[in-house]
Amino acid sequence: RPRDIVHTIAKGAAHGAIASNITIDNLPCVTEPVLVVPDSSLRLCLVKQAGAPNPVFAKDLPKVLLAVEHPKTVSDYLIEKGYPEESFSLHHVNGSSEAYVSCMPYHFPLCSAIVETGKTLEVNKLEILEVIKDYGQITIGLYLRPKDVCAL
Repeated sequence: RPRDIVHTIAKGAAHGAIASNITIDNLPCVTEPVLVVPDSSLRLCLVKQAGAPNPVFAKDLPKVLLAVEHPKTVSDYLIEKGYPEESFSLHHVNGSSEAYVSCMPYHFPLCSAIVETGKTLEVNKLEILEVIKDYGQITIGLYLRPKDVCAL
């Protein structure tokens, strides 16, 4: 999995990997981009159950719990949107974040998910609440350890 490969690079067991910018941005700074291209087929979205009320982000209410695969990206987005940090809590998961919202909507009203066709959302009766990274904002690239970049 791309997230695992970046950790392998950090430990010196691999020289580089092809990964997305959101994977790289959410892991320790162990790589440098060599070549990146926009991926016009993917979006990173906040997802909720279809028809469910939108969660309310407020300091004086219970925190909104989100299942997320890319915590730094989601946290940065929520803060940029003006949601108080005290109003949400991110639960870092590795894959299938949609299952948390689909199976436990009262505990996890939101998740972040990579959306390509939307078929998974449709099958699980989920819908996009907000787009965090739109088409073209997610990039796929070749990332190398910094000393390997210098050797090119």
